[in-house]
Amino acid sequence: MILSKSWSSLLACVSLLMVTSVYSAEAEVEHSHKGQDSTMQVSARLNDMATLYIEHCAACHGVKGDGKSTAKQQLNPAPKDFTRFQVAAELSRERMIGSITHGLPNTAMEGWEGRLSPEQIAGIVDYIRVSFMPAVTTETAMEGRRVYARHCSVCHGDTGQGAVWARSGLSPPPANFTESSMVAKLNRERMISSVSYGRAQTAMPAWKGRLSDEQIEQTVDYIRYSIMKLPTDALHQAAGHVAAGSLTAKDEHDHDAHGVDELDAPLPFGLVGSEQMGGDLYHRNCADCHGVTGEGNGPRAYFILPKPRDFRQPEAQAKYSRAHLFEVISKGVLGSEMPAWDKVMTDAEIGHLSEYVYKAFIEHGKAAGSD
Repeated sequence: MILSKSWSSLLACVSLLMVTSVYSAEAEVEHSHKGQDSTMQVSARLNDMATLYIEHCAACHGVKGDGKSTAKQQLNPAPKDFTRFQVAAELSRERMIGSITHGLPNTAMEGWEGRLSPEQIAGIVDYIRVSFMPAVTTETAMEGRRVYARHCSVCHGDTGQGAVWARSGLSPPPANFTESSMVAKLNRERMISSVSYGRAQTAMPAWKGRLSDEQIEQTVDYIRYSIMKLPTDALHQAAGHVAAGSLTAKDEHDHDAHGVDELDAPLPFGLVGSEQMGGDLYHRNCADCHGVTGEGNGPRAYFILPKPRDFRQPEAQAKYSRAHLFEVISKGVLGSEMPAWDKVMTDAEIGHLSEYVYKAFIEHGKAAGSD
């Protein structure tokens, strides 16, 4: 972070803008679930901060915070590589604030006390920690980052690409949060649902009850903004999510990729379902895959990957309303053997079928679980 004197006055002004953006962005991140507009605002602000980092810090610390810069060969010791796990484990937030404030003897890192306010220095430290440093269990200031390191990295890996043992030892392997297809597929609501209730037929357990709702949201936001790099690398992805629960989405939409619905949402189009008629339809058309009891264990399930939905799982019971069931049954699920039944059934029949699944498995399963 060495700049010529001619840049000093400019840095003071730029730093104020940067820190203002940092804290505004953090406030937006905390409330990003309120809608796409706030997500876009977070993305724009963090993109601005990334530009500032490249303009004023990358000359020493590298574009990616890894110390790979044009100054690396001229500086001894070399600039800190913030992406190394050992560095992340050693550098507490307080230590980094002290280093920027007072400088480091026998290095090119000078003290910025008097030129930057304590708030500005803290903002720069937080930006570096969130943007470049891998998660560690010793984290105290950022709960989502600490929770990820302690509970998630064992399978998903320190960088979100999947631990080596998990990629080869788990089927299906853990989600690779750095893949562009995964970034496009996983909206915030779906991720919160998956962490809360787990994923059926995978090694992903339910964390609701072991982690607070706030911890789950903070961990999801850490993954999205620090690992998936949504604000700086995938702004177009944030603008491209289809709203959950839409009954008018195109057929190519992943209809099973929603988060938690309003569980009392009624059937669309004013339909009224008959549980009895739906039961007849279910046993004729669905039980071979989903099983008589809705547990995804029908006679054909053994030959199907991914496995049919188990409606008795907490994830399903916290997710499926009558409206969501109607959509999934109507349009099918991409990447699975779940077909689009609106090709062979009427809306009324799909309504009956949705009513039966909801009453027999979703509602009954929740009632049994509360006993």
